[in-house]
Amino acid sequence: MAHNNHLLIQQVCKSYSGDRQALDNIHLELGNGMFGLLGPNGAGKSSLMRSIATLQSIDSGKILFNGNDISKQPESIRRVLGYLPQEFGVYPKVSAEKLLHYLAVLKGIRDQQQRTRQIDYLLARTNLSQYRHQAVAEFSGGMRQRFGIAQALLADPQILIVDEPTAGLDPQECHSLHHLLCEIAQSMIIIFSTHIVEDIHNLCSNMAVLDHGKVRFSGAPKTLIERLSKQLWQADISPEQIPAFQQQFPLLSSRFISGRCQVRVLAAQAPSSDFIQAAPDLQDAYFYLLQQHQHASLDLQQTQVA
Repeated sequence: MAHNNHLLIQQVCKSYSGDRQALDNIHLELGNGMFGLLGPNGAGKSSLMRSIATLQSIDSGKILFNGNDISKQPESIRRVLGYLPQEFGVYPKVSAEKLLHYLAVLKGIRDQQQRTRQIDYLLARTNLSQYRHQAVAEFSGGMRQRFGIAQALLADPQILIVDEPTAGLDPQECHSLHHLLCEIAQSMIIIFSTHIVEDIHNLCSNMAVLDHGKVRFSGAPKTLIERLSKQLWQADISPEQIPAFQQQFPLLSSRFISGRCQVRVLAAQAPSSDFIQAAPDLQDAYFYLLQQHQHASLDLQQTQVA
């Protein structure tokens, strides 16, 4: 029977040495399903995930999982948590099957038959059954990533945190992983952190954008995209024309498609006859959001200097 899980992050702050604020008054509310976490390097994504996983303490605010304050009751989330960090430690030279049995015991699955059933299922779901007797230390990058998903799903977690889960996977492996995550998302909270904007758009019903430790947006991806409705224009140019276009128009982004450069501009009407109206996507909306806050930050700095 699926749990209706609830994660509430209330005004969470976290600073590291040098007064760098990694998390600045974070407020988010999550239920079952895929929740995308998007942001540039250093935005605070990993710090937020480590805080939720009780791998680090927070300075202020609260994180409540199903009503329990995890700072005071860390076991309330640890015993139902699956975690796939971006960086793995060094695996011992034991087989995938033996290592999963060891990790399952640590997660409290004492019954050997129950462990065996679950491990057989997870090895099959992550396409590792034929490599069950091979040492994980000898796995390729993609196989290690799939093993990481298998260990994260041991003991039927109610919350799953995955940081850059498709790193090192080929397109077919990515498709299989996405299918698996979408299938299990109805019964748990999945926090999906990635740099791949398209993955968030395809998989996540809700998302947040973090930048400099702040939540710049939270909600449905389509809500962020709708902000650019009927304001986006595109033109195909040669790469050497980019500098001239940048001087003439406030470019939102440029993309290479079939060897040609496509520039995209936000404006109330077509900037010139070279442009046609474009349908915005999540990448456009994400770039625009970050640019807005960069401009606001520069304006504030200039005001303070003046």
